[in-house]
Parts: sequence; C-alpha cells; structure tokens
Amino acid sequence: MTNYHYWQYFLSLETDLITTSRYIEFSGVNDSTVENNDKTFSTELLRIFLTACAECENILKIILEKENIPENPTNSGNISRIQTSIMRIPTYRELPNRIITCEAYNLKFTPWKDWNTSQNSPQWWKDHNTVKHGRANGTNSNYHLANVFNTLSSVAALMCLLFEYYKEPFGANEGRNVIKDRVSLPPALAPKLFTPKESGLGFGDIYWVWQPEGFRDT
Repeated sequence: MTNYHYWQYFLSLETDLITTSRYIEFSGVNDSTVENNDKTFSTELLRIFLTACAECENILKIILEKENIPENPTNSGNISRIQTSIMRIPTYRELPNRIITCEAYNLKFTPWKDWNTSQNSPQWWKDHNTVKHGRANGTNSNYHLANVFNTLSSVAALMCLLFEYYKEPFGANEGRNVIKDRVSLPPALAPKLFTPKESGLGFGDIYWVWQPEGFRDT
C-alpha cells in the first residue's frame, strides 16, 4: 500500500497557506499590473517557508536513497551536493522545467528552473538559508525574505518533488515506444491551491491520476 505521509504533510502546508491568504492577498506575484504583495512578510510565512524548505531537502535525500545514490559528504549542508546527483538520473532531468500553477490567484511557478545551470541553487533556497542562519543580524535583518513569493515558491517546489517521488511507470504513450509515469492519488488527497501546469494531466510526461472512489491500493 502506498504511503501518503509525505503528501499529507505537503497538504498541511498548503492548508496553512490557504488560511494565510485570508489575511494576505496573494496578488501581484507574477503580474506587475496589479498591486504587488509578493514582498509581504510575516511570522506565519516564516514558519511555512522554513518548514517547506526543510521538507524539500528531506524529500531530495529520500529520492537519492530510493535511487541508491549516496550523498556527497564533502558538501554536507549544501544543496548543490544533491543537485549534482539528482540531475545525473535521466528520469529526473525534467525537474527544472516543472511548472506549478495557482489558478485561484493566476500564479505560475517554476521553482527548480535554476537547476538547469550546474550547481546553481534556486533564489528562494538561497533566501531560505539567509533567513535560517541570519534572521536578525544586528541592524541588517533578513526577516523580510520570509515573504509571499519565497513561501509560495518553496511549497510549489515541494509539490514538484513529491510528483517525482510518487511517480510510477504507467505504460506506452498511444502506441509509441515512450514510457509514461503517473502519480495516482485518492480524491480525498487532492490539493486545493496548487496544480501542475496541465491540470488533470500532470506535467505531460507524468500523468496525474485520481483514483476512483472506493479504490484500494494493495
């Protein structure tokens, strides 16, 4: 039976974001024509931001373990050690191109796009490290980096990673010799804020399949 604990943890962060949106409008993040709230920061956003980033690192390590690839101990504490290993795996090379949308606010995120460049960490990850290790550095506070844009990006990044983690071989694509993957989730675990670029179809090479009611994965 599939273990959905990691996905449920993601859903808990997504629920926290939905609650936060009652007080902070997620507007202007990708659209300069409207009032911009992407730099708005708060203690609650800080909590979600740090939690999502910690879980991203955790899932990346779990993926390496799943693929029987050891971590590079010489770069301990540096996400580049994981990026180098992950991007060598053919089935994960599309990760930098994954797009997550937030249709309720007309937002779009490509959180791992910086991984198209060798050992180039995403900006939201760099900001996470700055906030984590130097939240208040004398008169130069970095608290403002726990903002709407970085927080949404980190949770969207986690969703991308979970699609990679839960994907499984599905079959050939319409008679062609192209193997597809799928992510099969119970309807009760459907996200309410984020969706892949192609809603209902996943990312194109990874199908998003909702299990029918009463489905039991054995």
